[in-house]
Amino acid sequence: MKFSRRSFLQGVSVSIASYWGWENQSIFSPSKLNAYGATLNQSSGRKLALLVGINKYSAGTSLTGCTTDVELQKELLVHRFGFQPSDILTFTDENATRDNVIKTFTEHLGQATKDDVVVFHFSGYGRQVKVDSDNGDNDIVKSLIVYDSIEPKNNEVNDILLSTLIKLAENLNTKKYTVILDTNFTPPSTSIQQQISLRGYESKPEIKISQTELDFNKQFVNSSSSSIKFYQPQSKLSGLILSPVTDNIAVEINTSDFHAGLFTYTLTQSLWTNFSPRNNSYLQNQIASKISLYSHQAINVNSSVSKLNNTLNYNLSTLSNSQGIGVITKTLENKIVELKLLGLPLLSLFNYGINSLLTIKNDQNENAIVQINSIIGNLAKGTVVKGDFTKVKVGAIVQEFVRIISGKLGLNIGLDDNLKKIEKVDATGALSPVDVVSSVPTINNNFVDYILDKSNEDNHQGYSLFSPTGIALTYTNPTSEHEGVFSAVKRFEEFMYFDFDLACKLLHLTCNEYSSNLAISTSLEVNSQNSISKFTKYTSNETLNRNSPEYNDELINIPQNSYINIKLNNQDVKDIYTLVFEINPSNEVLIYNNPHLEYVKTGENQFITNSETDFKWFLNGNKGLGELIIVCAKSPFTKTIEMLNKNNASKLHNEQVILLKNSLDIVKSLLEDLHSVSNTNVSHNNEDYSLDINYWATFILAYQIT
Repeated sequence: MKFSRRSFLQGVSVSIASYWGWENQSIFSPSKLNAYGATLNQSSGRKLALLVGINKYSAGTSLTGCTTDVELQKELLVHRFGFQPSDILTFTDENATRDNVIKTFTEHLGQATKDDVVVFHFSGYGRQVKVDSDNGDNDIVKSLIVYDSIEPKNNEVNDILLSTLIKLAENLNTKKYTVILDTNFTPPSTSIQQQISLRGYESKPEIKISQTELDFNKQFVNSSSSSIKFYQPQSKLSGLILSPVTDNIAVEINTSDFHAGLFTYTLTQSLWTNFSPRNNSYLQNQIASKISLYSHQAINVNSSVSKLNNTLNYNLSTLSNSQGIGVITKTLENKIVELKLLGLPLLSLFNYGINSLLTIKNDQNENAIVQINSIIGNLAKGTVVKGDFTKVKVGAIVQEFVRIISGKLGLNIGLDDNLKKIEKVDATGALSPVDVVSSVPTINNNFVDYILDKSNEDNHQGYSLFSPTGIALTYTNPTSEHEGVFSAVKRFEEFMYFDFDLACKLLHLTCNEYSSNLAISTSLEVNSQNSISKFTKYTSNETLNRNSPEYNDELINIPQNSYINIKLNNQDVKDIYTLVFEINPSNEVLIYNNPHLEYVKTGENQFITNSETDFKWFLNGNKGLGELIIVCAKSPFTKTIEMLNKNNASKLHNEQVILLKNSLDIVKSLLEDLHSVSNTNVSHNNEDYSLDINYWATFILAYQIT
């Protein structure tokens, strides 16, 4: 079996412990929590960090992305949040011993005073171990495996108990601490889990925690108790803990050029593109939303508790002009620069087009333009094609200007390594003629959009497609018994699953709400049982006011039989044309058609959906994850409408939501329209799409029907 739906729904949720303790998985109300990233105007405190990442242990199987996690966090803390490099200590691989981690935590982070901010990050293996409880029984608790603790000695391991780490944090003089854990405490149970490097290590039932760790842990316990269990719900935690809650989310992103933790990358990417202030609940939901979209599975993150304290949690002020998608790391001869791409969503990172243009802001707030020449993983090289090269400095933030999307993009379908040789041969032969499939790599060290593997459907023996994190796409499950791999591929093609999946991929690649310069925002109103909930998103345009109380959760819970309205606030100097797509939980692409609305005039705040008619857009489909994708541009979507007319001409006279039978053709026409409105072509390939950030914006509103 692959990952179960239930365990994934539990596991993707991010745990924030801020009052009720580590074991409580509640998500706190945005109105009650202090802002994540709020400016510390009255604080002159230091910012201290300890970052630990372990790929290679003293024994056992290696991981691949943990040291990259450390680099991602350090770049974020220095260039986005203003940490001094000398205040960030890092331990990787053989240096990440128990003594080094404990000593540095107590000495480096332990020097923090009341106004200081502290960050601790751990990427590596976790596991479950036994401890002797007060009643003589053996309790199973969670621990972090450091470099030299992986191998047991006399059935004992010298791991760092999770309880110890929390107590170390609580013992700090500052309450402004954050603990970030990109680890898993359950070992992989399937071949896909092993291949995508789940960060949980196998632990034998007889393994216990060492007496050394027990003695150290008890230093932080009141004399009236010797328990080393986690804090109970009545216990107060002063700081913030960010971590995947349970199984299956602490997986690694493995390509031939880039290895990182999915959770860490999503966290740091979110913070690169977020605006201050942000509350902790918003960040949590944003991370969970992005991971769920990447993993093709819906989650529920909107529970709440009633009692909260007002203790200041992890709060960091962002540096001015630090929002962007990357940072300059080196300047070379001939106007060549090296840079790291740090703020792009994963799908965009792995499909970012050569010749894309980025802007670089220098200290005088003047812009230079760099054209991307090559990308390996998240490392890029480019040439400064405009502006004063001598003013381009290491550490400068880069922002998007023109995005190149290759016109030859297809789907990367990976084959499970445990498939038999004849199965791989048949799959390769069947996939090769499919136009929309561009490669058939193995899972290891290749970025894949989907994985082809044997189905976990109990009723039929056959093959299905799986997400990059091993979640079965149920709509691809076999429909007949004893299906061969060749027949499975033909079934995917016959039912146009490949076309649907590529259309979704291309739609997602237009998302640029974090970098668009259009002065617009969009709001979603959910009408359910006579109550209205509102959710608002903004572009990165600096003139917009982002203090709306509606700007909160990114993953939106929508009860069945609710209907929605969408509004566009156009503060741009141009009229704005819109298209609204829906990818619903039934894996269908739909488009909203309103013949009464041509565009939203400049300066107007107007409903895109026509609330004055009898039409209501009900979201009453299957329960699960869906998306509303709102595309805005400064010119009409001429080619998209023409393509829509070919199959739906009779429907365009009425306001309605239209199921697209030719979703891939529609999305490609959309890209042509965005290319035309951008009026730029910096690519040498005439088939590529050149999209100017100043002329379009795509918002993604992820929702879950409950």
